[in-house]
Amino acid sequence: MSAGEWCRTGRRVVRVILALLPLTLASAASARDWPVEGKLFGELKKDRPIGSADAGDYAKAENISGIACALDAGFPRLCIVVDDQTQGAQILIAKKEGGQAGGFIPFPSQIFRNAKGKEKVLDFDGEAVAYGDGAFYVTGSHGRPRHESAGQPADKAAEEDAKAQASRRLFRVVVGPGAVDLFGGWTGKALEACASGAAPRPADQLKMAPLSFCATGRLNEAIAAQPELAALSNAPLQQQGLSIEGLAVRDGRLYAGLRTPVIDGRAFILSVAADPLFGSGPLDAKLNPLALGPDSRGGPRGIRDLVPFRDGFLIIAGPANDPPGDAVAAGDYALFQYADGQLTKRLNLKSYGAKVKPEGLLPLTDDGGKVEVLLLFDGPDEGGGQTVTFDAPETPTVTANPPSP
Repeated sequence: MSAGEWCRTGRRVVRVILALLPLTLASAASARDWPVEGKLFGELKKDRPIGSADAGDYAKAENISGIACALDAGFPRLCIVVDDQTQGAQILIAKKEGGQAGGFIPFPSQIFRNAKGKEKVLDFDGEAVAYGDGAFYVTGSHGRPRHESAGQPADKAAEEDAKAQASRRLFRVVVGPGAVDLFGGWTGKALEACASGAAPRPADQLKMAPLSFCATGRLNEAIAAQPELAALSNAPLQQQGLSIEGLAVRDGRLYAGLRTPVIDGRAFILSVAADPLFGSGPLDAKLNPLALGPDSRGGPRGIRDLVPFRDGFLIIAGPANDPPGDAVAAGDYALFQYADGQLTKRLNLKSYGAKVKPEGLLPLTDDGGKVEVLLLFDGPDEGGGQTVTFDAPETPTVTANPPSP
């Protein structure tokens, strides 16, 4: 897919807040609910129009997988959230005590047509959101479906191939002044076309204007250039096939956190120059391994979300492969701080219930070394937002030393 492909305009906005995580298992005293008013969109209902922005055409979100905001401090914040069963993303206005769901941003959908002519809308498999340099970024997993059987019918194999291709897109969303109101709704301003390769304009908190977006497939070039990743880029998730679940932008570079593969106990962050992704020029790809330790069953942990924090990142680490029955145990998921080559575990997360997986992370406050973050989950209705708090001194104590890139 060329960098200029899929450049289109669209409308809608999303709100959601995330919170920072503690040093040990989160206590009831340090955690609180983070409710969302309005409806976060999930899967498109059967026989509803593709690309709809009508809330009635969608089920409630049950698979929230990422959130990012235009500012990293203060409230309210303009944010975007993504559910991995939708064909788009959504505006969310984040406040300290909760969020307000806003407009939906439908992305171009891909359709699979089987040998009998029956059509099926393919999930974008949106897994992560980031914000940086005046634009939001939303990525698909860039991987294959979780389970695939050898020797399956040709039609089924073709559908799985199409699903994988649909997920291998990265969108850049620019919201200009005046496009969104304080409740996350669209103001009706005219939209602008997204010129391929054009630098995004600075976004001004809640005064966002015409919304535009472009898509690119160039991240696949960076993946193919890394021998560790290329060998597993077309394998199913359960076989350590590549899957992106975290995304961050910092200092002109885009960082993709990989859930899988985990090789010799090390997960990976793939970073590239952000602007060339949507134009031309070298991507300057770099691969950084991180030792995130095992889950409660001794299995490998990968990156389930990645967000900028201070001069580095916060990471949700979680099982590379979900446990049988999705029975999440205390300590399966943990929060790490990563900066200057140093990796520090900040908090082992408790179990929030079977099939409840923390996949969205948003720092809310950072005051005197005490950090509150928002967790959004895959499993509960509309993310099931919960906050946790942990201590994070300005100079972290190193508890793990990942190898150099």
